[in-house]
Amino acid sequence: MNIESDFPQLKNQIYLDNAGAIPVPQPLLHAFVNDTAEQLLGNPHSLGSPSSSFAALRVAQTRATILEYFNTSSDKYSVVFTQNATNALKIIADIGSWKTDNFWYLRECHTSVVGIRESVLHARGAAGDVSLEEFGIRTVKSEFVEEYIKDSTLVAPGINSLFAYPAQCNHSGTRFPLTWIKQMQKHGWNVLVDCASYCSTTPLDLTKYPADFNVISFYKLFGYPTSLGALIVKKSTLKRFITKDRLYFGGGTVEAVAIDSPWHRLHQFDAPQHPLELGTLPFLEIMAVSHGFDYIRGLGGWNMVQEIAFSLTENLLKRMRALSHGNGVSVCVIYEHAGREKGPIINFNIKGQSGNIIGFNTVVTLASVNNIHLRGGCFCNPGACQHALELTTEDIQSHAEVYGHKCGDSQDLIKNRPVGSIRVSLGFVNTSKDIDALLAFIERHFVVQSIPLVPKTPVISGQIMAKLAEICVYPVKSCGALRVDDWPLVRKNGVNSDASLLGDRVWMLVDYDSKALNQKRCPALCTIIPKSIDLKSGKIVFTSSSASDECVLWLWSLNGGGVNVEMCGKCIQVRNSDKEASSWFSKVLGLSCKLVRVLDSPPEQIAIAEEGKMEKFNYRPFKQSFSNESPFLLISTKSFDYLGSQLPNGIRSRHEAFRANFIINDMNEIDTLRPFEEDSWEGRDILIGINKFNVTAQCRRCYMICVDQTNGSRSSEPLSTLATIRKTQITSEVPGTRITFGVHIQLASSSNNIGKKISETGGDIVGVVKIGDVLQVS
Repeated sequence: MNIESDFPQLKNQIYLDNAGAIPVPQPLLHAFVNDTAEQLLGNPHSLGSPSSSFAALRVAQTRATILEYFNTSSDKYSVVFTQNATNALKIIADIGSWKTDNFWYLRECHTSVVGIRESVLHARGAAGDVSLEEFGIRTVKSEFVEEYIKDSTLVAPGINSLFAYPAQCNHSGTRFPLTWIKQMQKHGWNVLVDCASYCSTTPLDLTKYPADFNVISFYKLFGYPTSLGALIVKKSTLKRFITKDRLYFGGGTVEAVAIDSPWHRLHQFDAPQHPLELGTLPFLEIMAVSHGFDYIRGLGGWNMVQEIAFSLTENLLKRMRALSHGNGVSVCVIYEHAGREKGPIINFNIKGQSGNIIGFNTVVTLASVNNIHLRGGCFCNPGACQHALELTTEDIQSHAEVYGHKCGDSQDLIKNRPVGSIRVSLGFVNTSKDIDALLAFIERHFVVQSIPLVPKTPVISGQIMAKLAEICVYPVKSCGALRVDDWPLVRKNGVNSDASLLGDRVWMLVDYDSKALNQKRCPALCTIIPKSIDLKSGKIVFTSSSASDECVLWLWSLNGGGVNVEMCGKCIQVRNSDKEASSWFSKVLGLSCKLVRVLDSPPEQIAIAEEGKMEKFNYRPFKQSFSNESPFLLISTKSFDYLGSQLPNGIRSRHEAFRANFIINDMNEIDTLRPFEEDSWEGRDILIGINKFNVTAQCRRCYMICVDQTNGSRSSEPLSTLATIRKTQITSEVPGTRITFGVHIQLASSSNNIGKKISETGGDIVGVVKIGDVLQVS
């Protein structure tokens, strides 16, 4: 195998998420494309056609190849093609009767296995918050299973009771004994083995370990096809297990059907197309599976695959355990099951120099801008995640209901405790250079050998620190800035802390699924620039380097009714905006999107916010702008210049990437500011001119600052260098510290008290800021 020729997509990339998906080998695709291009293949259901017969033969040959991989034959097992492993599990859930049969599953099971319990609960009429054990459902630990199989007097309560467990935990790589299969069968249990993770490097021998049900996804074996999985089921078990009439039959699953009566006859289990396969099979994708197995044989077989993955894992694990900070604190906390065999997966978090856990999103984000592909979260394995992180059921419910945490959001620490971790999974596509790169990345960004002592000058109240050098307004969230010399501060609903710059982020673009667009998802947003604004009429003109025409929005005009969209993982209500403008933005960006506008707070939502219950209901408070965390963001040119001086040779950054509203500078070329001076203002008040603001927090940074604001291209800088500069901050004794640059501020009060209503939609003017305003720490 030649990595460069077989996987050209891996050039300059460090891919460490093989448990998520194996990269597609180019030879596999070429072989598949050539095969399908040279052969005339028809629908296998078109009986009598030569092209149909040939397609049916190829499908049958692939079934035989899969059974050969599992070291069994069609005499004992059937291959049921499915969309993926999850769909295979759903079939098991759907065909069981469950009224008298129990369902036990190992704590480390994938979410898709756990989901079978819903069929059991439904079959038994359970409703609401019930005890699972009351309905024959039980989560078991591996220690329990070991004790259970020793007691010969224990027998499964029903003939079709099911015990499910993973051959390899997709969270930690722990491998559980395959000997459990026969031992649990002796106790009367049918055994379901989730072998999707295990089989990515190691075949499961069904002659030696004859599990009743086995599920896989083929893209986890050799990368392609991504739309195909299989249920490998013991024939004798299936005939016994299906004890209820199916609620649906489809094409290819029946021998005969009467149209005017309920009579029909289903195919038998030994039919060419299995009766659990509905409709025409994806016969081309099935042919691709044969080419996948051919590719692995060409590498030297599965023994070679396992040897590569396991040796790299052992090497990486040893070196990760040896990493430590200068004060002796270990860098990596590794989550594993002591005393069990381990597959090619390492699950871990990174600790700071004081032992605090660094949020996994911080690590994964930094890795991504360095072209290192990791995965963070709980990996659809709630039991293993909860056990590793010592989270209780109450913790999980509280995280979701009180803090609004859900799978895939940006929260990685709650109350300074991790809610997820990082996973490295290795495969035959990896080399020792990959693990060297990962370790170098960890050492550069997170390992602190010594703590530099930088004396800080105490900030004196009333001290003149800086002056306002630039004011930026962003009418459309994540699009370009309008630079102004002076600008009004406005508020709605009489709340100072909700005040913002007039017209700042009052519009937002959402995609087809009503999810907010930002430069992380759509870098081309930066090319859309507000060209001019007329406050009297409210006319704003937008232009883009990729459009010959311009777009006009009207600040004082409201169009469209209220709709729900998703922003930062929260559901919010917004107002539909102009269709013509949406068409212009869609044309410029090359994707279908819709322009929406902020919506004033409805009374019931305000009431919830006032009662302090907003988080509990997982709603985002209605604000007068689409700002993420605060109405204003402030950065210092002194900090920016220092960051620029640390960037690698030839790399330059622009402060536009940091998307600040206020940019401050030294007073009259006198050094009144130090780099990152603004960090020390957190929790204090500052005056900008005669307007008082409260500094609420430092601004957490992500790879959005790596988007070049002139053309939308991405790189690893300046985030990678910023993380290195902030290393001691990230790993400090303050739990949950992130990579930060700039500070969030909100209006505390204004001495202007203008109180002028500029329009029904614009709110009240409560102050004005202008370039040259003096900044003082109060």
